[in-house]
Amino acid sequence: MDVSVIIVNYCTAGLVAAAVESVVHLTQGVSYEVLIVDNASPDGSGAELQTRYAADEKVKVILSEVNLGFGGANNLGFSQSQGRNVFLLNPDTVLLNDAVSLRSLYLDDNEEVGVCGGNLYTAEGQPASSFKRLFPSVGAELSSLMCHVPEKLRYGRNVTFNHTRHVLDVAFIVGADLMIRRSLAEEPGLFDTAFFMYYEETDLCRRVKDMGYAVRSVPGARICHLEGKSISNLERKAEMNFNSRSVYMKKHHGSAYVALCDFIFRISVGLRLFVLTLSGGNKAYWGTMKKMFDKR
Repeated sequence: MDVSVIIVNYCTAGLVAAAVESVVHLTQGVSYEVLIVDNASPDGSGAELQTRYAADEKVKVILSEVNLGFGGANNLGFSQSQGRNVFLLNPDTVLLNDAVSLRSLYLDDNEEVGVCGGNLYTAEGQPASSFKRLFPSVGAELSSLMCHVPEKLRYGRNVTFNHTRHVLDVAFIVGADLMIRRSLAEEPGLFDTAFFMYYEETDLCRRVKDMGYAVRSVPGARICHLEGKSISNLERKAEMNFNSRSVYMKKHHGSAYVALCDFIFRISVGLRLFVLTLSGGNKAYWGTMKKMFDKR
């Protein structure tokens, strides 16, 4: 088996079906399987998907009895997969071309690369955030505080999207469409389950780089990302993001370094809320971030 495609479902049966359909219709030249992991969806969508794909030999639906989070559900799918390369695909994505083959063949032809991702697009066809050039750090926080101007000066247009026609070395791939060599995840495991959702791909790419492998953007692989369709509650999204960020920072940095990063981040949160107050924008996400800091 060349590729195992893993998709996690939580009350998103319609989105998952569209993602699977795009994989089936566009993938050529490589053998593949699709593993759908239902994260104990309370709406019965796991059973719905199981019935839908009961007769499809290429699609397997795995029902988890509990919500394992994004990382834990992917780990469950990984444990039952066979592919030499593993493609983690968000439920709110649709392939725009044969992105599976393009990346699998790229990994096969470039032994120094451990993880790769493609270019993500919005539903309107506009470039979407596909990767990051910096790992969470003081430098990344300062760049964010300055509206990412330092990164734009260094990387030009290619800060979060690959506008070139060639591959780029990046810090980490957005978890919506990450492909990894199976051999790199067998021993340490795919995701650290300390991350319920968010930052698990950041941590994974950092571990891959620590093993001496490159992480690259392959712009030829194109995917539509309906970002946010699988999580509509902004407050809950902010809480999970805040908690996972804290886990990542404590795992990879010392307490003094983390304190400095948090100080800069808290300033950024305050400035965003100030701007949203003046503009009358929705403060649910960043307001929740402030509340999380205040609870400490």
